Amino acid sequence: MSSTWAPVPPQHTSGAWSSKSIPFSAVDPASLGFLSLNRPPQSAPGVAFVELMNLSIPLPTNSWYENFLLGERVDYPENKVFQVPYILDTAGPIPGIRSHPCHVQGNSRAVMMTYEYANGVTLGAMQINHKEQHFVRSQGKPAITKLAIEMQWNAHSSEHQMRTPIVRGAPYTSMIYENGALPRITAERPLKKGQITIDQQEHPVQCGIGRDTYSESFRVEREIKIELDQSDMTWLVFLSSPMEFRCASFDASEEVWKLNLPPGVVMDLPSSLFDLQAISSSSSRSMVRLAMSNNCTSGQNPQYCGPEKKPRNQSEYETLLRKHVDVYPTAKADIEFTFPVESQEEEELRLIFDWHPALMSDINDENLRADVPISYFTPDAPVGEGTMPDLELLMFALPHHQERMKKTLFSSNNVHGAGCMPTIHGVACPAVGGSWSMIEHLHRTNFSASRPIRDEMRSAVEKAAKEDLLFAMPRNYMVGAGDTYFSGKLLAKLSRTIVIAHELGFESHEDPDMRRRFESALDHLQQGVEIWLNGSAESPFLYDASWRGLMMCGCDYTWSQETKEGHCANVFDRENTFHSCPALVDMGHNFGAGFYNDHHYHFGYHIYAAAVLSKFRWSWAKKYVEHVLLLIRDIANPSDDDKFFPTWRHKDWYLGFSWASGVVTIGQRPYPNGRNQESVSEAIAAYEAIALFGNALHDGYLQEIANLSVTVDHVKGVATRLGGDNKQLHALMSALEETRVKADNALRIQDMGRLLMATEIRSAKTYWHVQKPGTKDVARIYPDTYEPRIVGMIWSMLAQEQTWFGNEEWKSYGIQLLPITVASEQRDDVNWVEEMLPFFQKSCEADPGCVSEGWSVLVYTSMATIGRWKEAWDGMTTLNDTVFDHAGANGHSRTNSLWYIATR
Repeated sequence: MSSTWAPVPPQHTSGAWSSKSIPFSAVDPASLGFLSLNRPPQSAPGVAFVELMNLSIPLPTNSWYENFLLGERVDYPENKVFQVPYILDTAGPIPGIRSHPCHVQGNSRAVMMTYEYANGVTLGAMQINHKEQHFVRSQGKPAITKLAIEMQWNAHSSEHQMRTPIVRGAPYTSMIYENGALPRITAERPLKKGQITIDQQEHPVQCGIGRDTYSESFRVEREIKIELDQSDMTWLVFLSSPMEFRCASFDASEEVWKLNLPPGVVMDLPSSLFDLQAISSSSSRSMVRLAMSNNCTSGQNPQYCGPEKKPRNQSEYETLLRKHVDVYPTAKADIEFTFPVESQEEEELRLIFDWHPALMSDINDENLRADVPISYFTPDAPVGEGTMPDLELLMFALPHHQERMKKTLFSSNNVHGAGCMPTIHGVACPAVGGSWSMIEHLHRTNFSASRPIRDEMRSAVEKAAKEDLLFAMPRNYMVGAGDTYFSGKLLAKLSRTIVIAHELGFESHEDPDMRRRFESALDHLQQGVEIWLNGSAESPFLYDASWRGLMMCGCDYTWSQETKEGHCANVFDRENTFHSCPALVDMGHNFGAGFYNDHHYHFGYHIYAAAVLSKFRWSWAKKYVEHVLLLIRDIANPSDDDKFFPTWRHKDWYLGFSWASGVVTIGQRPYPNGRNQESVSEAIAAYEAIALFGNALHDGYLQEIANLSVTVDHVKGVATRLGGDNKQLHALMSALEETRVKADNALRIQDMGRLLMATEIRSAKTYWHVQKPGTKDVARIYPDTYEPRIVGMIWSMLAQEQTWFGNEEWKSYGIQLLPITVASEQRDDVNWVEEMLPFFQKSCEADPGCVSEGWSVLVYTSMATIGRWKEAWDGMTTLNDTVFDHAGANGHSRTNSLWYIATR
């Protein structure tokens, strides 16, 4: 047994194993020879991470809330997140969290979430001013999960604190005030008539008019209703305990704003401002919850009211908000899932969003620990039984949640039609339930297609494979001098050829030349994979101890005319890594992978190559299993107990897909449109690769178990005849048990890959693959004005037919179709391909660059998907071999392309 292998048996519970699992591995990357380093200041975690860094834990780099945490300061307008249903930012007129209602706007090539910053409402505190920056809260453990983050502000010269649990889908923005901190609420729009409504009373309260002209104090027991002019929005403010307030509404147009603007630059200042200040509270700990109840109160906002300009009756939604306000989701909200013990080719899994709800009314109890979850179990209930709580949590569910949610024993999970809001992800609707239980369908994973190669095409595929097995990786990649993306694509390309050659019987072929080619290709692949894992690459992998992840040093590639070879001009220096590793400081280097961009794309290709090697060379797999697991743990670690990598670095479980963008900033500020992912198909392929690596390991360990079992039986027989204590038998029994543990762990790796792949495929079909309006049985989420049948890139607040490398139509289609693997069949629905292909084919044929750069290969494989395999086959024969050297096809081969067509 390898000295570095350290799995623990999975925890089975009543026939299933849970997501709250042990790590795939706990091995320290340093023990495998990977240099561990801390980042230089310009790329180290910023001020928002200060408390998390004190915990010495892996930090989030690609999470949905990442924009809150990036930049030299974290109170810029770009520090915003689409939480659903609000866009939230930390750039309001006072420190705190500002909530913006959203509007979906589309044109022929893009759909975006828009908002007017002045329509937002900010929750802050009286004692906390602009000097304070927020940070991720921590009290012994981090307040971050896959569904929530809790941010905190501390007063500069007192113990006053405020913190906000920001949870996906919450219809209220919540702020908890500690140590006597008092709420302050501001809006950058005027009040209607300068009045607010208190506790649903008939007579409103008149606020003071003018800066520093506040009303007399007034007592609020539970609720404040704010109707704003210009925005035409109504907001409800709910309190956990009675408070005394004062308010003012004033004109800010004549105020002198101390802004250091360049000459000629004019800022559009808000013309009015509303300020609501608490001056006393009945409790030193309190909570305020804010919700927009109507964005078309009187019909005056054409953006939300439409051309009719009629007021919208939202009384039913207001009733829902009032009824459920006492139950709030805590920052402990997280995902859970349960796999069946017996892994099957096709099966269903339960994905659970446990919102960990608590009661706002309990916040005031000084003797009660904050955020105590609601107990769903009655004291007298038999084991395994319980009752539905009298009051349940209210959250917003997207269409793909609504269609999959199931009622459970303790959560009704009912979706309501009142208060639904359009979003870039479809119409979100209120749903009642403290724990959502949803069905996910897992896809089969295999190295080979479910159908054999067509007899009439077999000889052509064999001919192509015979040539493609001779494919030679560029010399620079064979010494680890280059980027991890294109090197990975080429390794995966050779791997696919090897798998197809195996399917054709090359390794046992009667022709010795065929056998030699097969083994030689495996030798070449092994050398190409190992160089990145064994520490000898010119640009080696490093372990980032600041963010906690795997990254490449980086290569300043140069070509020598004298030697006709390429190499890294920067010589890696273990003692001076900051100066010798460009990826640590250059955000554009290696596609930003040094700043955690695209790790699943890059590593996915390398993992696929390792999976193929493991399938055919078991001794290699056993030697390098931990090295490959570093790549897998970096992008798909399932356990908080793995202290070297964050959990599921890229995956947004609420949306179902991954975010490719990491901690890259522009001018020390986050990207204004938030997170992004371009190629969902490469994300799918990455998770497919993880499943296949687990599959290869599992098969290998099962064979070892079978072999050991035979030996154990033999030794048992000998021991029975001879008697006495048999040390050999004890050693064999121990080895057998260790191998069973490894096989179980391999199965968990496989199933995790399958789940990540399944949710990514569902998201591809929902958000990237677009069908025409009115298509039967298709819930189109984008406005009818959006014309393409593909999305090239999705941001937090934008979906567009465009890519990072160009805005030509065929690039958006092509980047969502590569690579071609077995999973492509589950990814690409036939009905969608039938709609998409005419757009893709027309744009490709109109541009010679599409053909010469290899993208037309994907036109032909798409033809085969919808049954036009003869036409696709003929088209492939017209392509020159050089197309497989360019970006559109250099991850494919002629063999792989013909194989795909021949197995449709």
